[in-house]
Amino acid sequence: MALLLPVALAIGHALSASLPALSNASDRVGQKDNSASEPTGRADLVSRSWYSGAGEYVTAMDAHRSMQTPMLVYFYTGWCPYCKQLDQEILPAEEVAQFMRSVNKVRINPEAGPDERALANQFGVRGYPSVFIIPGNSDAPVKIYPFKKVGETFVAVTPGEFINECKQASKAY
Repeated sequence: MALLLPVALAIGHALSASLPALSNASDRVGQKDNSASEPTGRADLVSRSWYSGAGEYVTAMDAHRSMQTPMLVYFYTGWCPYCKQLDQEILPAEEVAQFMRSVNKVRINPEAGPDERALANQFGVRGYPSVFIIPGNSDAPVKIYPFKKVGETFVAVTPGEFINECKQASKAY
C-alpha cells in the first residue's frame, strides 16, 4: 500500500495539471468544501469543512504535508446504508466533531468519476464505507473500521471507539 500511494499522488498531481476541473481545485488551497456534495443533502449531516473528490484530495494532501496534521480519507457511495449510518450517527457526535477539527479530511465517492475510482483503487477500497487515517508524520494510510461484525451483521462502533481508533492510527508512525 505504501508503494502505491506515491503513484496515486503523482497521478493526482498530473491530473490537477492536465484537467481544468482538477486544476481549479488545486487553486483553492486552504479552502474547504462549503456545499453539499450529494443531491440527497447527506453532506449537511457532517462537518462542512471537508475537502471533496479526487481534485481536492490533492489539495488536502498538500495541506496534510505542510501542516503535518493527520488526514482522514472517507470513501463512500450514495446508496450505501452503512455510509448513511456513519454520516448520521457517528460523524455528527460531539466528541467526533471535536476530534475532526484537528484533522484534514476528505470525502471521496468512487462512483463520481474515473479519478475518484483510481484513488479508491490505490487505497485498496473493496467496500463502503472505507475510512483511512494518514498520520501527520507519514503518507501511509491506516485503515479505520467504523463497523464491527456481530453475528451475521455489522454494527456501528460507538463515537468514542471511533475516536480512539482514529487517534491510535494518527500515531501509527
